[in-house]
Amino acid sequence: MGLLNTVNHNFTQNFFEKGDFNPLIGEIYNENKNQNFENPNQNLDSTNLGAVHLIEFVPPFFKLKFNASKGRLSSFKYTYFKGFMCDLSTSKTLEDYMSTQLGKKKKKVVLSRLRRLETCFNIEYKTFYGDISDEECDDLMDAFKTMIIKRFDQRGDIHSSLKAWDFYKEEAANLIRKKKACLFVIYNDNKPISISLNFLCNDIFESAISSYEIDYAKFGLGNIIVLKKIEWCLANGYNIFNMRYGDYPYKRVWCNTVFLYDSYVVYKKSIGKLIRAFVVLKKNQAITYAILNKDKFKALAGFRNKLKGDIKSNNNEEHVNQLKGPVFRELNDYNEADYKNLTPVDIKGEEFTFLRKPIFDLQYIQASKTEDMLAFKIDDNTYLAKNTKINKCFLLELA
Repeated sequence: MGLLNTVNHNFTQNFFEKGDFNPLIGEIYNENKNQNFENPNQNLDSTNLGAVHLIEFVPPFFKLKFNASKGRLSSFKYTYFKGFMCDLSTSKTLEDYMSTQLGKKKKKVVLSRLRRLETCFNIEYKTFYGDISDEECDDLMDAFKTMIIKRFDQRGDIHSSLKAWDFYKEEAANLIRKKKACLFVIYNDNKPISISLNFLCNDIFESAISSYEIDYAKFGLGNIIVLKKIEWCLANGYNIFNMRYGDYPYKRVWCNTVFLYDSYVVYKKSIGKLIRAFVVLKKNQAITYAILNKDKFKALAGFRNKLKGDIKSNNNEEHVNQLKGPVFRELNDYNEADYKNLTPVDIKGEEFTFLRKPIFDLQYIQASKTEDMLAFKIDDNTYLAKNTKINKCFLLELA
């Protein structure tokens, strides 16, 4: 084994999602509840003891005591990436938490979008906790995966959870029935448009994976499903709503606690392994610094590219413009006689999926219901939308 090679363990995923207790760990102490978890798996073998281990993403309210059954294990500890959570212990209701954390302006925006969503569509919220059939869970997980792929294709990225999707799909129903996990789902006309998979341990709610149908982006589904999960946590005695690692603006809005995950380099005490573990520590600290300061490096690279006249510096702006997509514009000189022979189209069908987002955006702006909106095809590149309630028409030109 090379000097820098380690056996890597993601504590958060292993403990909260799989219920795995690493044999290197003898006990876990939960500071928030003054509670010990004793490891039932104390079997250390020569493979465990012969390697240097890296245990990452340990929440700071969990203190680890290492297994001493076969000699002393030593460790180096360092802080890792930022984590984001909502401490709900001082809030009695969702209203309390939102007023304190979001403030008047942001709270108004979130609630306004919630009302707009419920006005425009036939919305239903459902939490699967303690009971779900295998068939329904499989269908939801398949829809969930499709949402994630579409959302991250839009961003030009790949969601890390897809690497372990077989585990999530195979185990979700069983964990839900054991009340170790739950699925939050937002439906429009019985079709899921936002899904979130979460894991539960004592009073800790681990918000693991969430996604939504990108056609509904205007309605802020990401914030709405967070709102619904916090409401559920408060009603069911979960004081910690952990949104985990990854620094995103919406987490900054909702979370009242930013913390640093702990990371441990663990080894069996000896001079040779001490040296290896120290080198691993320094390597990972350097990697962590580079990741946490990537924006500085990007800025430096961008400045260098500008000096070289590199035209690629506009790529991000172009990508943002592409994500905006086509929009309908109002026809001020609409004459119904000119359009009476147009072909109606059904945006629920696969052939016209590209019309969903621009029409949903229209609904958002006008607070109009789905049943009030009609769509027509003029030609392959031109479409008409009509709001029958206010008798206005809108034109979309694709090219």
